[in-house]
Amino acid sequence: MMTRKPYPSDVSDDEWMFVVPYLILMKADAPQRQHDLREIFNGLRWLVRAGAPWRLLPHDLPPWEAVYQQTQRWLAAGCFEAVVHDLRELLRQAQAGSKALKRVEGRLAVPELCRELGVSSATFYKWRAKYGDMDTSLITRMEELEA
Repeated sequence: MMTRKPYPSDVSDDEWMFVVPYLILMKADAPQRQHDLREIFNGLRWLVRAGAPWRLLPHDLPPWEAVYQQTQRWLAAGCFEAVVHDLRELLRQAQAGSKALKRVEGRLAVPELCRELGVSSATFYKWRAKYGDMDTSLITRMEELEA
């Protein structure tokens, strides 16, 4: 695990849990893997945040060559595009579900709302179960991440 002092650009546990399935291109125990994948990703995030050249990566992160090579693999595999696509989809679903829930709270009948939206009542109740307790600050945060 991490023995260094964290940087502000380091990935949080929640962010890591979301992004790690997209970044794993080989098994964790693969013989060619010499550095922790999370630390490689933290190195990339540090570079992007600092706007620094590869060779200025701090020495307590993996070597710049390792971060560069893994970043090239992620780019070639389309990992970042997949993350952005799925984040946008989550945002769309959250916004649609939030709007629908607000209209029902405004005393619009569920069957009438479902007809307007062109969705089944099962879909509405699925939105309610998924996004019913989501407050607007979380949706705003998701919109900021998309930008």
